[in-house]
Amino acid sequence: MEEKSKVNTGVARTGIIVSACRALLNSKFLEMVRDKKITVENFEIRNHVQRVLENGVDLHDTVLNRCYYLDESQVNVYDPYADFFVDTPDSKGIILHISKALQPVPEKVNDFLEYIENEPNIVTWSQVMSRSMNLKLAFRTKYIDDMVIKDSKTFEQIVILASGLDCRSRRLPIPKSCKVFELDFPEVIDFKLKILSIADQSIERISQCPITMIGGNLTRDGWMHDLKDKGFDCTKPTLWMLEGFIMYLPPTEIDPLFEKIDSLSSSGSKVMVHTITGSELETCIKNGGSPSSSPKLMGIQNMEWFYIANELISRHENPVKDILEKHHFSKDCTSVTDKEIAKLYKFPKPDILKTFISRYSIGYKE
Repeated sequence: MEEKSKVNTGVARTGIIVSACRALLNSKFLEMVRDKKITVENFEIRNHVQRVLENGVDLHDTVLNRCYYLDESQVNVYDPYADFFVDTPDSKGIILHISKALQPVPEKVNDFLEYIENEPNIVTWSQVMSRSMNLKLAFRTKYIDDMVIKDSKTFEQIVILASGLDCRSRRLPIPKSCKVFELDFPEVIDFKLKILSIADQSIERISQCPITMIGGNLTRDGWMHDLKDKGFDCTKPTLWMLEGFIMYLPPTEIDPLFEKIDSLSSSGSKVMVHTITGSELETCIKNGGSPSSSPKLMGIQNMEWFYIANELISRHENPVKDILEKHHFSKDCTSVTDKEIAKLYKFPKPDILKTFISRYSIGYKE
């Protein structure tokens, strides 16, 4: 009997949910490029996209129709690896689990379960993801992608803590002068490498950077030694990235984690930390999330982040003060919400994002 996967709970499971969102974004992006609705500015990504389209890619009409609202966003999120994480038994298992919370019409439960079993995973994900959830993930991904592309030209090393199933180190044009270290639980790293071994047979990397993956528990000390043993240089400025991670940690574990980051960071190092705003999350839960104009399949509710709210145990109203400044990343600090990022990218309808539970805060070490 096949061993039950260890990526179906907690932050590891969220990695598959995020991959599902990015797979939908990727499909819509490829359609817009194919139909000449947008132009890809970066030539390395543009050439890669062109090769993918020339080789043929299955863009499901159901997915494209459900994600009609992405036409207006004009966000260029390209993640060809996301499809491979979505097209797994783990992904289907998570959809089945989530479906119980989405409350389909009682007499339609069996029909809904049969639909999940028979349709491609990406099609089912397109039916359960809400408009606001996809849009927020789109702007979040674009914002962080653009930061990594820019900073990889000046930083010689990037450390992604709780890297999950994201493949920025492969899908972005990161030069060979920049080392990327990815750290996560061993079972997540093992799962990721397993799926990437399949993806690598048909997808050529865009990046040229050395990539080092390290399995470990980030709430313990061992990862620091592993990082240095694998070539991390404490004397060089580092870009630290913590996306979709610390909200899962007990508050008592956050300060020790950032004390470790501080001790490993030289002057000029930079931290980007993604946090959840508690007051906004409670409002989102109370109001049932952002409204969706998408028709509901068999009566199911559209999925929102508040369905996993009970797992988001650390919340910050002022992450700049509570995290960055407290741990010596106090220079040139900024902090933006999903809605502010949408405005940054000139999304014509930012008010669609009526709730903004996430903040993305940046600070440099003096």
